[in-house]
Amino acid sequence: MTETPEPQPTGTEPGTESATVEPPPLDADGAVAVTAETTAPVETVPSVAAGVADSDAPVPAPAAKSALRRHLPLALAAAGCLAATAVATVFGLHDRDLTAREQARTDALRAACDYGPVLANYDAKTIDGYFGAVLVGATGAWQKEFDSTSKDLREVLIQGQVTSKATDVQCALKTATADTADALVAITQTISSAGTSGQPRTGQLTIGLSLRQVDGRWLIDKVDSPQLPKPQQ
Repeated sequence: MTETPEPQPTGTEPGTESATVEPPPLDADGAVAVTAETTAPVETVPSVAAGVADSDAPVPAPAAKSALRRHLPLALAAAGCLAATAVATVFGLHDRDLTAREQARTDALRAACDYGPVLANYDAKTIDGYFGAVLVGATGAWQKEFDSTSKDLREVLIQGQVTSKATDVQCALKTATADTADALVAITQTISSAGTSGQPRTGQLTIGLSLRQVDGRWLIDKVDSPQLPKPQQ
């Protein structure tokens, strides 16, 4: 039996085709010719600068950012100082108003306490000095009333040989504002007259005073006391 020789491999597997590589075209000098097929397209990459330019939001320059960081604390500190100053001013005005009202009350009470003995201390022998002292601390309606009746009152005190002396004074404010006040004064006094044969008698005198501040002084605008000596009607 004659053997049939096996077929030799040709380098190409069955079912496949060998790829044929075409050599690049050459120009007249033997160099590779550049054609549209051999030239690779170049992809354009947008630059960072172009991206920044196309952005809608402006980006501060480095110098501007540095200046902003440097001045921002100063601006915040200045705003804080202005706010603190405003608060201090408000509280300062409030404290000043409270102080002024307290001072007005103190001054009005002192004036009332000082005026009570002026009304309660008199002597028929030195009656002109009494009238002068009363009028110095008077104003308004009380000044007019006392001045108009002083002549008749003088005669009553002289004829009765009346002497009065305050031994104790208690006073208190009923109401008070920056310019007006009402006070109550309670006075313990000793009185002697022709009717007591010159013997002192102890008595109580209660006086209601209305005060008004005039040119920085607290003066008596009204006196209410049925126990004060009055001229005969």
